[in-house]
Amino acid sequence: MTNLYEVHNEELQQKSLKELIDFQDKLTLAIKERKITEREEVMKQINELANNSGFSLDELIKNKPKKKAPIKFRNDENHDETWTGRGRRPSWLQAKLDEGAFEDDFKI
Repeated sequence: MTNLYEVHNEELQQKSLKELIDFQDKLTLAIKERKITEREEVMKQINELANNSGFSLDELIKNKPKKKAPIKFRNDENHDETWTGRGRRPSWLQAKLDEGAFEDDFKI
């Protein structure tokens, strides 16, 4: 039994380079169009499921606002300079540590 790939591969082997490029262009366009069509169908199904469950799609998709991390460190010389203790250590704090201070000196 011959598989589909072998049949198409034989047909493609007989085509010129220009014919193959034209086929590739048509195939690329067909893929883009199919993605649009299938995306619309999936979105329709999702909307129906959400509506049937008593929700709007916006309610399900919207992210909850993230809580701001509390400030844990403050620069005694400039109270506007703060740090939550997350992420990269701020330059003002690193400079103080380089001068010999301890991180705990700036804890709130």
